[in-house]
Amino acid sequence: MGWGDDLLYIHKCEQQRQGKTVRPTRKTRPRQLSALWKNISWIDTQGELDIDELEHTNNKWARAYHLNNYTPTPPQTQILKQSDYNLAQHIQSKHKEYTLICPDVKETHHDVNKTWYHWQDLCNILSQRGHNIVRLTHREHSKRYKNATDYVTANIRQSLAVVDRANLVITTDGFWHHASAYTKTDCVTIYGSCTSDKDLGYSEQANITTRDEHSPCYTIHKKCNKCVENMWNIRAKQVIDEIVNRGWG
Repeated sequence: MGWGDDLLYIHKCEQQRQGKTVRPTRKTRPRQLSALWKNISWIDTQGELDIDELEHTNNKWARAYHLNNYTPTPPQTQILKQSDYNLAQHIQSKHKEYTLICPDVKETHHDVNKTWYHWQDLCNILSQRGHNIVRLTHREHSKRYKNATDYVTANIRQSLAVVDRANLVITTDGFWHHASAYTKTDCVTIYGSCTSDKDLGYSEQANITTRDEHSPCYTIHKKCNKCVENMWNIRAKQVIDEIVNRGWG
C-alpha cells in the first residue's frame, strides 16, 4: 500500500468509525501506524474497531478503486501540525509562489507503466512562462531537471505541507494527486492508460487520460508496452494546454 492509500484510508475511517477509536488492519492483520495517521487521535493500533484497508468481495481482497462505483474522497480530518510546514516555509522564502512537479513514481514492479517521459520539456516551457518549479526528492543524488529546484524532504508529512503551499501540482497518479485533492491545490494528473481518472480521479483536477480499448490496463507485475507508448505520446504541450485553459498560469 502507498501513501495515497494511507490518505484515503482516513476517509474510510471517518465513514465507518461512528465515534469509536479504530484499529488499522490489512487482511485482518494489525498494521503499524502510517506517518500520515500519527496526529489523528482516533486511529490507534489498540483501537476498538478493526477497519481493513482492503475490500473483500467475490472471495478475494482488492483495493477499493478496483470495485464498481468507487469515487475517491479526501478526508476532512486535520492531519498536519505547524511543525510539518518547516520545509514549505523554507521553499516559500526562496520562491514566494511555486509549481511542484512530481516525476518520481513509486519504485515498484509497475512503476514503468506509470512513468511519464517529458518532464524536461515541461520544465523548459513552464520556466519560459514564469513558473518557479520545485521538485521534492528523498535523496541528494536523484536525477535533476534543468529549470527546476530540488529540495530534499525528510518525511511524508513535510511533503504534504509542500503540496498545501504550492500554487500548482503536476504529477502522475498516486499520493501527490490525492494530496492535492486533500489540500485543494490545483493539479494536473497524467494517467496515460495504466490507470484512469474514472477510478482514481477528481473532477476539479485536470486529468490527462488515454481513452482506448486498452485503458485502464492495471498491469502491475510486468512492463506493458502499450502503457509505455501511451505515456510517451502525451507531450508537454498537452499539459501546458490544460494549465492555460484552466487559468493556472
